Amino acid sequence: KTLQLISESYKRQDVDGALAVYRAACEERVGMPVHAYNTMMNLFAAAGRVSECEAVLSDMRSRGVEPHEATFSALAQARAAGGDLDGAIALIGEIHARGLVPRLRTFKPVLSACCERGRVDLALHVWHEMTCESGLEPAEDQFVEVLGALGAAGELWSPARRQVLESILALMAEAVMQLSTEALDSMTRVFATSAASQRCSAARVQIDAKGNGGCPISGIRLRSVGLSAEER
Repeated sequence: KTLQLISESYKRQDVDGALAVYRAACEERVGMPVHAYNTMMNLFAAAGRVSECEAVLSDMRSRGVEPHEATFSALAQARAAGGDLDGAIALIGEIHARGLVPRLRTFKPVLSACCERGRVDLALHVWHEMTCESGLEPAEDQFVEVLGALGAAGELWSPARRQVLESILALMAEAVMQLSTEALDSMTRVFATSAASQRCSAARVQIDAKGNGGCPISGIRLRSVGLSAEER
């Protein structure tokens, strides 16, 4: 009954209604399944009520209810939204330490928060944990976010980030069959505003008297491609 009432409040995003049911159940010492606690934490996380989200986890532990991956994922979302990026990342480590398996929902809000705040090093750490350590395949918006963060920080074409950039682009080529219009527009803005792109776009291909062209920055000569009649 308690879970049903909390779930109904969750569907309406009625945080206070769910909280009233939850508090009554706690006061009456009604046993609740782990899903009821997780639902409360998801409600608090979405509402940005971090301290109350933390309190629910404390309640679980005091009542001997074992947290699940969803429990820590909800708290990670709350901490990330509240600006506690290190605390959110620590929960990813706790999930692994408990032998649980993190999911994309565990990483997504943490990665987003790191990117939004310009914490490129933390964003790349979360990216590594997500793609390499956990073997998860990012969705389109995660690629857009991490590349956007690199671009905003002026590190998109940094030699120190070259290997990271190449790995991200290679993974995106495998994971995303076709970029949406919105993602394509975002990527165009990211690459068009990078320092290296601006430098190249400011250059003009130089054509000599014989019609041979080349890049004045790199010195690379243009080459013609011979096409057959069928290829034309």
